[in-house]
Amino acid sequence: MVKIGVLQLQVRKDKENFEKIEELINEAKNKNIDIVCLPEKWNAKSPLEPIENENGSVFKFLSKMAKNYKLYVIGGAIVVNLDEKKYVISYIFDKNGKCIGAQRKIHLYSYENQYITSGSELELINTDFGLIGVAICFDLNAFPEVGRAYALNGASIVFNPSMIPVNGIENWHIYLKARVLENRMPVVGINSVGGSPAGNVLTGESIIIGFHKGHETPAKLKIIKGEKNKEQLIFADLDLQYPQKLREKRFSNIKSFKIKKC
Repeated sequence: MVKIGVLQLQVRKDKENFEKIEELINEAKNKNIDIVCLPEKWNAKSPLEPIENENGSVFKFLSKMAKNYKLYVIGGAIVVNLDEKKYVISYIFDKNGKCIGAQRKIHLYSYENQYITSGSELELINTDFGLIGVAICFDLNAFPEVGRAYALNGASIVFNPSMIPVNGIENWHIYLKARVLENRMPVVGINSVGGSPAGNVLTGESIIIGFHKGHETPAKLKIIKGEKNKEQLIFADLDLQYPQKLREKRFSNIKSFKIKKC
């Protein structure tokens, strides 16, 4: 069993959000939460601001939060200057504040293609609770092969830090539920509230999706949702062992087949 916390934040510049993040992480610690995750671009008020340098202020702050509060911190995703290019990167920190992963966004969304370089690899992060994956926004909710790749390679859960506008919430929830059912693997979707860098309205409505034990065919989803337009900590206990059994059974039925054109 692992206790997951979602930090549903209002979009502000990084230093303006540090105080709120620490407040919510302190609340998470008091609730014995094991892993917390932030949204995508929680510190961006415009498409090109701010841009973090590698090991910059956001990186150091999140490392400090993980170390001080002794929990895993998935830093959402921020724009980072790296090798003279810009990437959207999610940094993952262990309970000692050590960076144990840096997942780059692979599938860029519309305006991002103008200034962001896409990643090309998925990272499996080893934690006390098994292997976890981080798929940033579009990577999971529009590309089912990403979720399947994580599941086939041993991930027990995938986090989806996102920036979803109000008119995309319904589809986002449908996509994430589909990923969970397809792969028999819990998924955590994290969204912000307020205004996005592209000028859209963000309403939060983050979602934690697991399984009710004892329901195999059909599986029954266990869902916790965040509120609309509210900064808050959302949390849930997730059983990662039961979905693993469901996953093993489901994947044992995967067949090789040919495509025949008629």
